[in-house]
Amino acid sequence: MPKKIDAEKGKLFVDYFTNGDTASNATASAKKAGWTGDSQRMGVYLKDKYASDILKRAETLKAKNQTKLEGFASDSIDLLRHLMSESANDMCKLKSAERILDLAGYSSDQNINLNVEKEEFKKLDDQELAEKIATLSQKVPGLKKVMEKTAPKEEQNTNTAESDPKIKEKRVTH
Repeated sequence: MPKKIDAEKGKLFVDYFTNGDTASNATASAKKAGWTGDSQRMGVYLKDKYASDILKRAETLKAKNQTKLEGFASDSIDLLRHLMSESANDMCKLKSAERILDLAGYSSDQNINLNVEKEEFKKLDDQELAEKIATLSQKVPGLKKVMEKTAPKEEQNTNTAESDPKIKEKRVTH
């Protein structure tokens, strides 16, 4: 049974690791939570120990931030549109136009990160994972095109007279 003080420090570590000036820095978060000594080693240990708590907290913070950001989306798009049409700087116009196209899903380069640490994905077989990916490809703009480009080409139909008896029957012989 962990000491109560260590459990409290563990909660503080999760708070500091997921938010604030020590976010994503395990060593600094461990120091700030009150661990002394080899805080680098302790930070790595705590990050592993509280990985599920950190993931849950990060998802919660992401959802809260998403809600906040949605309120600014319209103003941000209006600003990009204004910069694209009114800026005296051509580079500013270009970058604004590119950003608008990216947001609309017309970007040629897209990075898609899937976190497969969730238990629901660990239990799926290959066919079920393929179905999940197919569902995602319909929801994420441009994903289907990227997948089609990177997918291995299926073997083409290579029927010849030697391999297909129907073709051999139609051949004229001397």
